[in-house]
Parts: sequence; structure tokens; C-alpha cells
Amino acid sequence: MTVYTQISAGLNEIKYHLALSRLLTGDGIQHQFKPRGVLMHRGIKADEFEADIVIAGLNVSELKVLREAFAAAHSTQLFCYLKSWGIDAGLLFDFGKKRLVPKRLNYRPGPLAELTIDKLFATWPDKIRKHRCMCHVVESLLRVYAQHGVGYRDTTYQGLLSADLAAEMTPLQQRPNVDVAFNGEILGTSDLKCIVVDEAVAVMIIVLYSNIRAAGKRIMQTYLRLLNLDYDIIANFGNKTLQLQPIQHQ
Repeated sequence: MTVYTQISAGLNEIKYHLALSRLLTGDGIQHQFKPRGVLMHRGIKADEFEADIVIAGLNVSELKVLREAFAAAHSTQLFCYLKSWGIDAGLLFDFGKKRLVPKRLNYRPGPLAELTIDKLFATWPDKIRKHRCMCHVVESLLRVYAQHGVGYRDTTYQGLLSADLAAEMTPLQQRPNVDVAFNGEILGTSDLKCIVVDEAVAVMIIVLYSNIRAAGKRIMQTYLRLLNLDYDIIANFGNKTLQLQPIQHQ
């Protein structure tokens, strides 16, 4: 509030970062300014994070200058930092309004639901369950889930899955770029928010949904058509567990 009162609203975010850091230093509060954290998986870097202010063991503060209200992406970003630094409480601040807008988030992960490939495959069609690459992808997703749990952003899980597949020496392509046509004419190219594994299965990762929605399934059908693949899978690292939905090209 002192920073907001003196500087007011609507400037570049870094000004608020610097001012808060200097105020904390002046008050003798030890903290890290713009620390970087690296997330490793099987010896491979999966992602890295840069928080604004970290007070070890106490909280992570993320300072924003926004035109609209806080979005889900801001909460997910802060959850990533809390998981990365092993801290329970985080604070979002918006310096873009006529008053300082704070939001507190707590991260206290509960026990993970026990998942096995047999349990997941119980309701899947035989053709999908027996697909070699699909089995391989599910095994990798389960390893990521068992080691890292839930709470990271989608790009972090993409990095974790890519790292696991790389450790298994499995060929993959991240965010493939494809031609998009209309009435037989190429409109241009588009990169797809998925990973293609061994030129056989596409994987789209979403996070913090209660369930996999129909819109996601429709998007993956579009991806299958553009990629000329038969199978893909949606992986939802939700609030408490991992959900998997296989999709077959229609």
C-alpha cells in the first residue's frame, strides 16, 4: 500500500517490483528479487520460473498492472511459483486500478489419487488400449503425475512430458506447424498447442479443469484432421487428479 500511495497506478510493472524490493530491504526483511527456479525431470530441464518477490518460507508476491480483473492464468502462474519454492501462501497485487487490488492464494496440496494404467484403460476401447504409442504416452503422463502432482501451468506439463519422452528416447514434435486451407486455398499456417509423439499420437495438456469439456474434444478432432493422425489424448492435470480422454479421428 505504501508503494501504491507513493507511485500511484498504471506504470510499468518493474517500477513496482523495484519499489517493493527497496522498501522490504529498508525494513530489514530478507527476500529474493526476481529469483529464477528451474524444474528438472529425469535430468532434463522441463521449465523455469521467475517470481517477482520471494520471502523464503513465508510468501511469493506477484505484482501486476492490469486493465481487467485477475484471470485464471494469473492464479496458475502463482501456483507454479508456490510449488517451485515450496511455499504455502501467495499474494497477487494489481496496480492498474484506482485502488490497490490484492488477492491471496493458498497452496496446500492434498494426497494424489492413485492412478494405474490398468485403471485408466478399463473403460477405453480395445483398439486404443492396444495401440503401442498410446500406451507409451499414458505411461509417461503417469510418471509425470506421480512425481510432480498437479498445480503447474499447461506449458510446464508440456515440458515435463517432453522431458520424460526424451529420456525414453521417444521422437516428439512440440507445437507442430500446419497449413490451414479454406475452399482449397491455403490461408496460412498455424501452430497447434499439442505434442506429437512418434508421428502417431497427439497430446494436448490442459490444467485445473474440473472435467474435460466438449470444446477440448472438438479442438483435438481439428488437430487430428490437420495432422492426419488417427489418435490423440487430452490430459487434464486438474485440481486433485489427472484425467485422460482418448480421442479417435472420426
